[in-house]
Amino acid sequence: YESGGMPEAWDDVRGVFLDPEKVVGARAEEMKFFKNLGLYRRVPRALVKEINGKIVSTKWLDTNKGDKDNPNYRSRFVAQEFNQGRDDTLYASTPPLEALRLIISHAATEDENDKGVRKELMINDVRRAYFNAKADPDDEPVYVSPPPGEGDSETMCAWLLRHMNGNRRAADGRQEEYSSLMAKLGFF
Repeated sequence: YESGGMPEAWDDVRGVFLDPEKVVGARAEEMKFFKNLGLYRRVPRALVKEINGKIVSTKWLDTNKGDKDNPNYRSRFVAQEFNQGRDDTLYASTPPLEALRLIISHAATEDENDKGVRKELMINDVRRAYFNAKADPDDEPVYVSPPPGEGDSETMCAWLLRHMNGNRRAADGRQEEYSSLMAKLGFF
């Protein structure tokens, strides 16, 4: 294999060829983030089997958020915890598109009381929002397969201490973390 063990790479969004060396760099950046954050603790797979825990599969998603002239490679290591039925407690705090349209319409509409007042909109995309939420100790622990190439991935798995993309409880955990922070700051 060339380029750090990766013969070729493809964009998971657009389906175009990616520079394998840049993908290796983007994946290394993601793994450095995981290690600094303390995303998971390594545990033996045998122990998880012994307690009848399930190990969620994982995969890399690679994309170029830029273009050919100004590349912005991002790699995300995600869990593949599939939908196992309806669960109303799972909630994503992303507002619907209609809400964004309403805000833009309101900002673009001139009001007699606002003549001469400049309106400004700001939309933020929190790049790694789910990782801010710690896993709830009262919930069932989530174990995932570690990233390929971590050496002992055949005998070890990763016990998630925080939520990650693709984890079923990630959106709910993020919403709880966000709501708690806002309440601490005095919002209601």
